[in-house]
Amino acid sequence: LGIAYERLVNRYDFLARCWIDHTRETLFSDVFQLRGGEYIHCSISDINNSLPVEIWYELKPKETNFNFDHISMVSHKIYEPFR
Repeated sequence: LGIAYERLVNRYDFLARCWIDHTRETLFSDVFQLRGGEYIHCSISDINNSLPVEIWYELKPKETNFNFDHISMVSHKIYEPFR
């Protein structure tokens, strides 16, 4: 699967699901976007075929100890009167 397939999937995501900004790709060929937490710092003369994208912030996933059975039971009790 290549870049053309990825573009097709992104267009489908946009048209069918109204998803935007979930990948670096845009609806335009060879036009990319910066993601959250990224920046570019360079002079115009330094730009060649690629830009030096840097990440200034990255969220780290946390371990959780959720008891999903308990959460499900509590949620069911809360929303039962609305059925």
